[in-house]
This record gives sequence, structure tokens and C-alpha cells, in this order.
Amino acid sequence: MDGLKRLWGWLADPGHRARLAWLGGGLAVVGAALWIAYTYFPKQEAEPSQLLSQGIETTQDSPAAGHGPMIRPSSADTAIIQQDDDLALADDLSHQGMALFEAGDYTQAQEPLERALAIREKVLGPDHTDVAQSLNNLALLYTAQGHYDQAEPLYQRALAIREKALGPDHPELAQSLNNLAGLYQAQGRYAEAEPLYQRALTIAEQDLGPDHPDLAQSLNNLAELYRAQGRYAEAEPLYQRALTIAEQALGPNHPDLGQSLNNLALLYAAQERYAKAEPLYQRALAIWEKALGPDHPHLATSLNGLALLYAAQERYDEAEPLYQRALAIWEKALGPDHPAVATTLEDYANLLQATDRAAKAESLKERAQTIRSQHADEKPPD
Repeated sequence: MDGLKRLWGWLADPGHRARLAWLGGGLAVVGAALWIAYTYFPKQEAEPSQLLSQGIETTQDSPAAGHGPMIRPSSADTAIIQQDDDLALADDLSHQGMALFEAGDYTQAQEPLERALAIREKVLGPDHTDVAQSLNNLALLYTAQGHYDQAEPLYQRALAIREKALGPDHPELAQSLNNLAGLYQAQGRYAEAEPLYQRALTIAEQDLGPDHPDLAQSLNNLAELYRAQGRYAEAEPLYQRALTIAEQALGPNHPDLGQSLNNLALLYAAQERYAKAEPLYQRALAIWEKALGPDHPHLATSLNGLALLYAAQERYDEAEPLYQRALAIWEKALGPDHPAVATTLEDYANLLQATDRAAKAESLKERAQTIRSQHADEKPPD
């Protein structure tokens, strides 16, 4: 206890108490000093003033008369504080970028997501799981923009980081597997996509349970792959199970439920089961418009699908305004040269051809072909 006695004597000096006040103020600092004395003084023969100075830089330029030297953090402490500030900024940028992405504002989302990734790589190093999340977020954006060649290495790197850091059965690994598989599916690389989807589904069922919304997403993803390959009998029960989970877990008006409804409608339309497909498209459209607003890309997906349904039944007057609206949304959200724009142009051109407007149809087909040629190495979504 000799150290404690010496410390009390040191604190009796007004100038020493002022110095402590500048360090942090009040009884909390005095308590901290007592803890230091208890743990340190019995082992070291040093004056309290010497102890307090260890690891702390001081300056004699006091901002107010009567106070002792002002204490400032050491350079090591300053570096830690700066890193914390940088990571907080990265978090803010990531949230901002993903909010813009989810709102369909892909152009504005890119800069904050790229900045967040750069900061996290610099502060945390290349193999941190937060870096993997930033890689995943940016890859999602690139995929939505049709920049598949930029997205793929980011997805692959995120997957490698997560598998090494989290193990082979972690839910975040399932996210990376699903996203990379979705990219392969969008490029028509079905053989590469299927085992990734199946592995993600296995992880989701084992780790999340039978009623989790993320399980519904994995079921939807694998069903979409089967639908794209014409494997309708395998796709339908997965779609139906995903829809049941989404309705129970998320409620009747959640955007993710809209995705399940839209996907099952796509399947029924492909099988020419139009009476079953139409109410699903309409319900998905209503959910997305209410939840996401009138200009979100998801809305264009349902509009184009419902227009195709009407056109297949020769309900051209109902189909045409839906194509026009879908096209306007795609162009605003994704730009005039995105593969989704080409898809709607081709579908709309088919309607124009069927209604004896060949010249306008040809113009749309030519524009679509120009877009396709710009993405020659990237097979667009079906």
C-alpha cells in the first residue's frame, strides 16, 4: 500500500490535481489513477507523475492559466482513434450505398460502396470478414448493372475469405454461394451454378431451420435455376415451399414475398398456366409498387412478366403500356444499354410485329441487338 500513500500525497498538490483534470476530469480520473497505483506501484519504484506520463505526450502550452501541462494522446493512441473513425465512416458509407442499391439507384450507390471497400481493406487488411461483406455488396451492384466481369472476382474473393475465416457451414458463406451462383445463372453457366445453390440450401436448412426467410431465398434461387433449364417439375415444389415460408415469416406485404410470387408466376406462365400466373403477377406488382415505389427495377420485372402473359393471350392493348412502363423504369434505373433493357425491347418488338407495326418493331430489335453486342461475353438473364 506504500504506492497508494505516495499517490494520495501527490494528489494533494493542486497543480497535480489540475493535470489530472485536463486528462479526463473528475472523480473518474482519480479512480483510474488509484487503479494504476494499485496494479503498478508495488512493482515499480516511480513517482506518480512519471507513471502518468508513460505513454502520454504532454505540452506546456496550456489553454488556460493556472493549469499544468495539457496532455494529449500518444501517436499510437492517435492512430487507433483514426482507425476507429475510418471504420465508422466505412460503416456509414456501406449503409448509405446499400440503401441506394435497394432503392434501385444504382448509379449513386457505386461511389459509397467502393469507398467503404477501400477503407476496410486499408484498415483491416485484405482477409477480414468485413472486407468480404463490402466485396459482396459491390459485386451485387455490379451484377445488377450487368457488369458481370467485374462482379465475379469480387464474389469469388468474398467466398474465399468467408470460408477460411468462418468455416464451411456458416450462413454468411451461404450468402456468398448464392450470389456467385446467381451470377453464373445470369450468364447461362448453369452447371457451375447448381452445386453452389445446392450447397447454400444445405447450409441454410442446417443452420437456420425450416421456416427462416433466408431459407426461402435459397429455395427460390435453386427453383429459378431449374425453371431457366425447363426443369419445371423440380422447380415448382421449391417455389411453393419458398412462398409458404415467406408469407408466414414476413407477412403479406413484404418485398421478398413479391419475389416469391413473381417467380412462381414465371413458372406458371412458362407452362402456359395463365390463369394461375396472372393473379400472382398482379399481387407481386401491387406489393412492390407499395413497398418500393413506382420506379424500382423490381417493378419493371413484374411489369414485363405480366405484359408477356397478356401478349401470349393476344391481349395486346393490355400488354403494350406495361412494356412501355417497364422500359422506362429499366432505362432510368440501369441506363439505356443494360441487358434488361434489351430484353424488354425484344419482347415489345414481338408485340409490335404481331400488331402489324413492322417498321417500329425492327427499330427496337436493332437497338436490342446493339446492346447485346456490347455484352457479347455476358449472357443476359432469361
